[in-house]
Amino acid sequence: MELRQLDFFLAVADERHFTRAAARCHISQSALSASIQALERELGCPLFIRSTRQVELTEAGRAFAAEAQRILDAAERARTAVDEVQTLLRGALAVGGIPTPGALDQTAILADFRHQHPAVDLRYVRENSPSLIDEVDRGTLDLVCVARPSRLPSRLAFTDLITEPIVFICRPDHPLADRASVDLETLAGENFVGPPLRSPGSEVLDRIFADTPAERPVPFEVKDPDTMLGFVEHGLGVTLLHQTLAESWPTLRGIPLSDPAVTWTLAAVTRELEEISPATRAFLDLLTARTRKRTPDKGAVRRSVRSLEGL
Repeated sequence: MELRQLDFFLAVADERHFTRAAARCHISQSALSASIQALERELGCPLFIRSTRQVELTEAGRAFAAEAQRILDAAERARTAVDEVQTLLRGALAVGGIPTPGALDQTAILADFRHQHPAVDLRYVRENSPSLIDEVDRGTLDLVCVARPSRLPSRLAFTDLITEPIVFICRPDHPLADRASVDLETLAGENFVGPPLRSPGSEVLDRIFADTPAERPVPFEVKDPDTMLGFVEHGLGVTLLHQTLAESWPTLRGIPLSDPAVTWTLAAVTRELEEISPATRAFLDLLTARTRKRTPDKGAVRRSVRSLEGL
């Protein structure tokens, strides 16, 4: 029994007419009739009741039609799976990310993906979180690693990768530098170096200070953590960043916040998961596998921040 025979059978069952079914299948009526007769001989029973005007399914034919459709559907799924693999092997993938020194070595993941799928046309860009999310929304990027925002456009989805506590970062000569922890009210009046307004990092700061009387003046707005920490190192202000970044600058102090549940989350943002390409799915799977096993390389973090490697 061949898949083509099942196609012919279902065409006759649908059209209830051999001539119309033959035209639909682009074969002669005699060839179609011969195929159906061969199928009936193989099954050992008639599948159609034939008359001069129309063709009707027998009881056996009705039972066989349901199973034939299942077989053809399964074959189509198998072909689709093969096509997806071939698309992945020959496709393209455009990804982006914010700097994640020490937290996630994106360059290593990109290199591994290139090694596993050498024929994929791989492209990477670095930008801030809002810009990268906009690129996914416009369809110019397939996947980005960003600080998870509180809201996403309806067509997009995020997959959490890493969550770390946010800490207060200051110079060693700052009056709070020797504290074991600080609460938010203590930070009232401090000059903060922070991310641009309406960015995910800014939203985190807004949430942190939302329920406290502490003011949050931010005279210095910068896009990347390297510059942000450089401002702090030169005494221009203090900041709140995730723990791995604090550990990346041994000349600064990272002090835990006494308020609970203050965290930063790195997320992969894509189109809705059922819409993403096989190449995007493969890269997302690689990301999630690596972050499940992640142990920050604290010794390499400083080098990563300074050189903006680690993506």
